[in-house]
Amino acid sequence: MIESVATVVAVGDTWAQVECRRKSACGHCHQQENCGVGTIAKAMPGRPQLLEIALTAPVHVGQQVRIGIPERSLLTSALLVYMVPVLFLLLGALAGKLVSVQWPVGEEPSEIIGALLGGGLGFLLARLGAKRLGGGFYRPVMLGLNIPAQQTD
Repeated sequence: MIESVATVVAVGDTWAQVECRRKSACGHCHQQENCGVGTIAKAMPGRPQLLEIALTAPVHVGQQVRIGIPERSLLTSALLVYMVPVLFLLLGALAGKLVSVQWPVGEEPSEIIGALLGGGLGFLLARLGAKRLGGGFYRPVMLGLNIPAQQTD
């Protein structure tokens, strides 16, 4: 389970809307001065992500809760979003190659057009698939309340 801490911003009868800030891994290695990713992360601070989760315990606005998402759902959605468009792009290029062999058209232009059409279709299918998978197993769940640590003197 991949966990994060979020702050409750709104509460309903059976749901809560929480705000979760994305954290960058940058700034934790010895290449901070020479790393382009770290520079971009500093220049573009993360926007808060608003999520709606089902309540498993009573909460109030301003309270911090632990939320989580199963690793399998994250890997499945990443596979859908990244691999489906690439696969369709390659299949489109292959279809363009087959068209150029069958008919007297330029080989390279037909491959490029096939790749663009295949990639576009792949992005469309990935988007539709992501909307279809948007609920249930792929939704973050509330794991519990985040109890702040107390200082002892």
